[in-house]
Amino acid sequence: MSNTKLPVRKHVRLSDFNYSLEGCYFITIVVQNRLCLFGNVCDKEMVLNDAGNMVANVLSDLQNHFEGVKIPKSVVMPNHVHFIVYLPGNIQLKTVISEFKSYTTHLYSDMVRKGAQPFNKRF
Repeated sequence: MSNTKLPVRKHVRLSDFNYSLEGCYFITIVVQNRLCLFGNVCDKEMVLNDAGNMVANVLSDLQNHFEGVKIPKSVVMPNHVHFIVYLPGNIQLKTVISEFKSYTTHLYSDMVRKGAQPFNKRF
């Protein structure tokens, strides 16, 4: 076993903040174990693979599943995704995030059965 110490991560959520309030939220979701499953950076430009395109499509489609929710900006990186989500106030952030994670995991599981790089239980 290595003696290398991992960085201590800070919890960035505010403990007393109501995340069901109307407004814009900046979200970052990282692939478990930081596996680079979404593509590669080539010549300073992100080149999405099939999994990266799937994630980008699911993100843009989230607005169609929740009335009033908007995703005005997003970027898919090799092992994570950043996006801004606007919530109208009647939908909780955890509901949107849960839907995104559940659906992308389901779709990627189908891709693994067809030969994509496997992942360990959580996408």
